[in-house]
Amino acid sequence: MNVPLGAMRIAQEAWARKIGGPVLAAYQEHTAAQDLAKETEDARMNRTVENLSPAARAADRTDNILLGIYSNQTLTKKQINTEVSKKMKKLPRKVYNELTLASQ
Repeated sequence: MNVPLGAMRIAQEAWARKIGGPVLAAYQEHTAAQDLAKETEDARMNRTVENLSPAARAADRTDNILLGIYSNQTLTKKQINTEVSKKMKKLPRKVYNELTLASQ
């Protein structure tokens, strides 16, 4: 779907609340698992950024690639990929390669 991630979650929650019962319980369990996975991924990304070379860290800080764009809930997945791709293309090859490996 081409819907911002934050808006999609709000719509899904409204739908689950409307249905109620086991659907709502399953949705809440699902979102709790998603939130835990996101926290784990955010912690991994923070550790990854700390271990980048100074040039890659500076590029990430300036363009907000790893920590900023990937966690922006107002963008769709397609927009996130497009933004990351645009910013990465402008980087020197060595920094590009390092950030590409770090984001996987």
